[in-house]
Amino acid sequence: MKLQQVAKLILGSILIMNLLILVVEGIWKRDHDDLKNDWVQYRQTLQNKSALLSKFRETLGYGGMIHNLKNYVLRSDLDYILKVHYQLQEIMLAIEAYRSMETTEQERLSLNEIENIRHKYLDAAVTAEKMKLNGAEATEIDKVIRVDDKPAFLALNTLSDIVYAANVEGTNKINLQFEKISRFSVNFGFGIVIVLLAWGVGFFVFIKKNVVSPIYRMLDSFNQIDVERDISQRIQLAPESKQTELDELALAANQFLDIAERHTNRLAQAESQAKDNEQRLAAILNGTAEGIVTIDANGIILSFNSKCEDIFGYKADEVLDRNVSCLMRPDERVAHQQYLKHAKKMVGRIINANRELKGQRKDGTVFPMELTVSSVEIKKQTCYIGVLQDISARKAYERKLLDAKTEAEQANMAKSQFLSAMSHELRTPLNAILGFSQLMCYNTKEPLSELQRKNTEQILLAGKHLLELINDILDLTKIESGNFDIEFEQVELGMVLDECIHLVTTDANRLQVELINEHDSGLPVYLESNQIRLKQVLLNLITNAIKYNVPQGKVYIASENIGSNRLRITVRDTGVGIDKANYDSVFEPFVRFDQRANEIEGTGIGLSVCAKLVNALRGEIGFVSQVGEGTTFFVELPLVSRYGRRSPTELDNMMKDIVPLDFSDKTLLYIEDNKANRQLVRVLVGNISNIRFIEAVDAQSGLQMLEENDVDIVFMDINLPGMDGLEAMRKLRSDEKYRKLPIIAISAAASIDDIRQGSEAGFDYYLTKPVDLPQLTEIIRNALT
Repeated sequence: MKLQQVAKLILGSILIMNLLILVVEGIWKRDHDDLKNDWVQYRQTLQNKSALLSKFRETLGYGGMIHNLKNYVLRSDLDYILKVHYQLQEIMLAIEAYRSMETTEQERLSLNEIENIRHKYLDAAVTAEKMKLNGAEATEIDKVIRVDDKPAFLALNTLSDIVYAANVEGTNKINLQFEKISRFSVNFGFGIVIVLLAWGVGFFVFIKKNVVSPIYRMLDSFNQIDVERDISQRIQLAPESKQTELDELALAANQFLDIAERHTNRLAQAESQAKDNEQRLAAILNGTAEGIVTIDANGIILSFNSKCEDIFGYKADEVLDRNVSCLMRPDERVAHQQYLKHAKKMVGRIINANRELKGQRKDGTVFPMELTVSSVEIKKQTCYIGVLQDISARKAYERKLLDAKTEAEQANMAKSQFLSAMSHELRTPLNAILGFSQLMCYNTKEPLSELQRKNTEQILLAGKHLLELINDILDLTKIESGNFDIEFEQVELGMVLDECIHLVTTDANRLQVELINEHDSGLPVYLESNQIRLKQVLLNLITNAIKYNVPQGKVYIASENIGSNRLRITVRDTGVGIDKANYDSVFEPFVRFDQRANEIEGTGIGLSVCAKLVNALRGEIGFVSQVGEGTTFFVELPLVSRYGRRSPTELDNMMKDIVPLDFSDKTLLYIEDNKANRQLVRVLVGNISNIRFIEAVDAQSGLQMLEENDVDIVFMDINLPGMDGLEAMRKLRSDEKYRKLPIIAISAAASIDDIRQGSEAGFDYYLTKPVDLPQLTEIIRNALT
């Protein structure tokens, strides 16, 4: 019989047995799952009923509604009557939930009894409320609202007994069914074991006779063959009528021996060719640009190519059969031996990974090198191939780059410090220019002539333009240096657009440009942004759209949701447009390619600052333009998922004109070392109020004047000779006498860090020079009232 037929019979019997097992197992699993589902459903129903019974007990009696109802009658606290109605609602919902489950007649009667008591409680609560409203005494109300809830508790006890009895009955029923299934499983398992034993004995006898015995006969034939001396011997086959697959295997072995006999003669030729290949491989390795060294698992050097000889100064004969640690610094040799000892654990960190380490030449000099190690199996032993390069030149170049980077950073820091200092120095005289110009414009006691007013307004416009230039240059410097922090908050877009439009309306009217706000203000839109920086971006885009427009032109401002929780804000003008040849230069600083650039105020860095600000706000900026038709700039920013509300700041309600102040019993102290600034504030205070004005030129004398005078408000510069304003502020706030004294900083230090330090020191307000006089007036009013 063929072994293949035998295998089919065995496989068939195994399949039948497995099928029988699967069928019986399926029946058992079905019964078991049904029993499990019945038990889970039954237990869930009992647990739900028990939970509802607990709810009944919590809300009934003195622990529940009676307690709250009594408290309401005695204390007239509406919270208690609200709790009573809430508990009445809980009882009703609990009764409906209990009825929705399978119930007995006795359970339904008990639920009806509880519901009757609930109605009595409801009537009592309504009666108590009415009598309270009518002014009845608590004792009278208490007599009327008494409820006998004993029937409800009897019904609760009945329900508890029913649930307990059902639990016992269900448990017994489930246990009986489980015992039945268990007996079936044990009997079936015992039968399967008997069948498997019988089948195993028969299988062992059959295999021994038809497989094992023929294999032993074949092994005897194999033992008679000596491949090294004579492979002409062949394996004997059984008669054709009794041949099995084992004889076919023997025939294949004979064919293999025929092939082996042919290839034996070729083996010598192959060995000779291998030696030639080895010599060629050695020549290739010696010709590579990298050093290649091979070591065994113990670190012994097996090969050392000529490039390694050039790098380390050793000849191959000097290092072969030595430990590779001879090529390392002495302080690293012990660590390398530990690497080899734990090589299998270090595979992920070292093998096939580039590493930089130090090597040591024959003359003792140490140099940096880059090493890549790979492992190979040679004659069942693990070996390691190291490919290395001398990177001394590269390291020297990297040091030069690092030195150049450090010099560039120092130069950039010096530039930032210079610009910051220049900003401070420019703001101080600019404060006097703008301040006295505003005083002249707002002076109601000695008003200017029309010509003088127009000339003064030109001074104001030029001063404000100079201030914008200073701010733009500082912003660009901060962004480029990386010293620029953005504090994200929820910003309502409609409010920011309204502020921007309000600020540019005068310029738009002057240039005969119509502003059209198409943003839907009906539904607030909140952005995850920074209000000040977003306003700076939009104000710049809208101002450019006005400046570079045509007479009778229009500027459209709109917004749209573009998905992915982002919003696009567009500013479209009807100006001359931008030529495609200038597209790449639009966001470059100091670039102005409009034909009227010399007639229009600006530095050409506004859009550059906008682009960097939008990037810092996690957004995108871009534009589309058509020559002769206009340009559309767009800004895409992330929306916030949760909306908040932003109350308007005091500056949103800033008075447009200076309103005189009447504080005849107040004293203002101004601590400032610049004479022009002191004169400006002295004139302002004298023109708009009857406040007593005193001044000091440094912090020390200012503190002395505070001790000698009854001061109501203090203006103080930050950069003072000797003790600066921050130190003086901290000293004042540490004194209990001055903790509530209004103190306002007026400084040319206008960076975010400067303002933050002023706020942390305790200043009530922080004003940056040049100071807006209406704003200063309003702050005085707020501080003194």
